[in-house]
Amino acid sequence: MPGNPNISVPSNNHNVDVVFVHDATGSLQPYIDDTRQFVNNRIRDIQNGAIMNGGDARYRVIPFRDHREQGDLWTVLDSNPFTKDPAVLKRQLDALVVSGGGDSPEAQIVALDAALRSSWRRDAKRIVILITDSPPHGIGEPGDVVPASHPGALTPDSIRQSFKTTKTLLTVVGCNPTINQYKRAVEWYTNFATETKGEYIPLRSGCAVTDRVDNIVGTTLQPIIPFSLSSPQGQWSGDLVYPSGPPGVDVTVSFEPFIIGKTTNGSGLDKNGEFSIQSAQFTYLSTADYVGMVTFLQIYSRWPGQLWYFVGTVRKDNNRIFGEWHDSPQDGRARTGKFNLEGVSQSVRLSAPMTLPSIALPSLAGEWSGDLVYPSGPPGVGLTVSFEPFITGSTTNGRGFDRNGEFSIQSAQFTYLSTADYVGIVTFLQTYTRWPGQVWCFIGTVHKDNNRISGEWHDSPQDGRARTGKFSLKRR
Repeated sequence: MPGNPNISVPSNNHNVDVVFVHDATGSLQPYIDDTRQFVNNRIRDIQNGAIMNGGDARYRVIPFRDHREQGDLWTVLDSNPFTKDPAVLKRQLDALVVSGGGDSPEAQIVALDAALRSSWRRDAKRIVILITDSPPHGIGEPGDVVPASHPGALTPDSIRQSFKTTKTLLTVVGCNPTINQYKRAVEWYTNFATETKGEYIPLRSGCAVTDRVDNIVGTTLQPIIPFSLSSPQGQWSGDLVYPSGPPGVDVTVSFEPFIIGKTTNGSGLDKNGEFSIQSAQFTYLSTADYVGMVTFLQIYSRWPGQLWYFVGTVRKDNNRIFGEWHDSPQDGRARTGKFNLEGVSQSVRLSAPMTLPSIALPSLAGEWSGDLVYPSGPPGVGLTVSFEPFITGSTTNGRGFDRNGEFSIQSAQFTYLSTADYVGIVTFLQTYTRWPGQVWCFIGTVHKDNNRISGEWHDSPQDGRARTGKFSLKRR
């Protein structure tokens, strides 16, 4: 029978329970080191996200092979308990020995059913991460024969329905090139994961970089799990002010939900017609008046080759946004105007994002050094950071070091400014290796010489101290 479909899951859960369903057949041998690294990285991601939302995370591993008709001594090992200790989870992973497997399709569906039967906490978000290089039995893969020992009531359709009914998010990590050799596997897993609000992630042997997961040096932050922010989701209306022209042009915008460490999209309408909002990002601010800053790109349907850059602060009531817009650097006019928005509703009806034009950004890649200033304490703490290349409409990563040790830089984004003194704004998140549950938010302006960045850092909203300090960097 499929997992119990009658379990209710709270919608505002902050705790997270994660089951790693891991292929233990012989064909996975070339990928085993990469999958272990992937799991170890993901548990840090998940723990960070859970702590930032005021909860905690538990994990367990369920290995699987194939049915006994294929010569395997066991099909699913469902004995590992949930643990909050990453070291215990590592031991569960290290105990995994890949062998056997029989024919190409394996016992994924039986293993996923075992995952659904886990001892989930009623107040926890339920996550299953399947790691495999093959399809399951029963999806119509050429040459597949469903073993006689496979439970008759447990079908591909029934397991998908059980995941949706129990609101269990599925992410599938497909080890390629092996999994790409099958006719139906990737499409079936992608559709299954998408139905549960998860995703399909390709993982290549010998390389931690995939099409959807960045190769991050140091501690990672970007979570697979979509932790929501208290941020400007929904519909807003207000005024767009030009440097010369009418005092205020009516504008309406809608944002999709904002997620920690990621960007989102939206759409809108003003006198120039419909436009798409892309690469929108929310950065937390620990100030008395503002809850955060929003940056986003705007592209009109009628002018697909132009971008407008928006930078705004979100007021404490989370119902007002004020800021500036800037012309595209390719526009030539270098205009700067104002905008203000007020929340209208939480309903969102969005058109599909448009393709972003290719815009050359100032190169911030490489090493920078400078000072980190605390609100109380030494006048300046030595700071060194390195950024990966910045790309229009995307975020990038990096790493760094100061007196507290090594840290990772995540979700770094550049927003162009058409001003006399600055070329743009950089926002990024910082997580120390020694404090994986805390995130610092950085906002800095890039000076016209493209060799200096200066700005503020803000404590994580979960930290409680709400400190704000300064930082300055120079290119090395």
